Amino acid sequence: MIYQARQSCLWFLVSCTVLVLATAETAQGWAADDIIVGIGDGGTSSITEDTNGQLLARLGTSLDALLDSGSAFESITALTYLDNNTIAVGVNEGAGGLLYVVDSTTFLPVSGSPMNGASFGTISSLASLSNNNIVVGVKSNVHPTQGEVFVLDPVTLAPAAGTPTSGVTLGPVTGVAVQSNDNIVVGVDHGSTGAVLVRDPITLAPADGTPGGGIGLSPVKAVGVNSLDQIAVGVDNLNGTGALLLRDGDGSLDPVSGTPGGGTTLSVIYSLAIQHDDDIAVGTQDSLLLREGSGNLGPVAGTPGGGTLFGHPVVSLAVQSDDDIAVGLDVGTHGQMMLRQGSGGLGPVAGTPGGGIVFSHPVLALAIIPQNSVIPEPATGAMLILGSVMLASYRSRRGS
Repeated sequence: MIYQARQSCLWFLVSCTVLVLATAETAQGWAADDIIVGIGDGGTSSITEDTNGQLLARLGTSLDALLDSGSAFESITALTYLDNNTIAVGVNEGAGGLLYVVDSTTFLPVSGSPMNGASFGTISSLASLSNNNIVVGVKSNVHPTQGEVFVLDPVTLAPAAGTPTSGVTLGPVTGVAVQSNDNIVVGVDHGSTGAVLVRDPITLAPADGTPGGGIGLSPVKAVGVNSLDQIAVGVDNLNGTGALLLRDGDGSLDPVSGTPGGGTTLSVIYSLAIQHDDDIAVGTQDSLLLREGSGNLGPVAGTPGGGTLFGHPVVSLAVQSDDDIAVGLDVGTHGQMMLRQGSGGLGPVAGTPGGGIVFSHPVLALAIIPQNSVIPEPATGAMLILGSVMLASYRSRRGS
């Protein structure tokens, strides 16, 4: 296949899946609070093929498209925005996972990053450290009882200097989050039990003062960290209900003072996001709720106690700078993404469609362009669309 840029042609031989080209046009640049959307199969739906992913960009005000055609990947399961205007993209191929780092304006792999990604087991979650290193949570599909956490260089995707080359094996990892001191919070789902652990960002050993095996809980489905480094945990009670807990982020990982030890009972939890005032957005099997980040974890004043009902699993959440909430749904055969008020009745944000926008597949991952980002305006022109690619050869016809 041929990609023509200026007067040179790049020749690529690819295996099985294809490397495609498309033209994406946009008349405007990015802005803070714009939304990166990752769609794909393999959510809570019955879809089993993992070949229909797409990475897209949406305006954080109206949800209109910034990059209309997006970039095609395998199923996108995790996203995190990095400080250098790049995006880490976790992809599920069915037989395993791949990690890419792409430029935030073109979705092309950044210079020096592997064109065909870095291989892992199934990637469940991503986060970034203060030095921009990438934390990767793996829920292995090769050994169902195992999973790993890795810390990677944000360009080469090799293990970061000083970290274990093979990561650390903890069990099937369902969530990672980062505290202010860069300690890594890990949520694990063993099937019938779960755990929350806190790990050192270099050695990946237990963080000072925390129990080596973490704290045992019901199967953990999602984790988040607030401004006090306390840990929000969503668990599955295995009886058709879930629970939201808040744990001290150091020491014994005990319940935060004033919060119920067993958390507060909700529907089964699929996703969490922390607002800037530390209130907790909770995505369940059918609703979006907003809970106080302290006290009894009750409904935030003015929000409905049972949240706002969608009737489908809320599988991804992200919070904008004004605490409005981007919501990703798995509707089975397709997906929806909407923007909801981060207070009050959790209704649609003014100027956005009430029912959100519809995608061809579940919205499995969301990320927000942060306030401190200065992003160039994307250029009109050719944009690479990636499948799962094995780069077999590369040459330029310039001078040949």
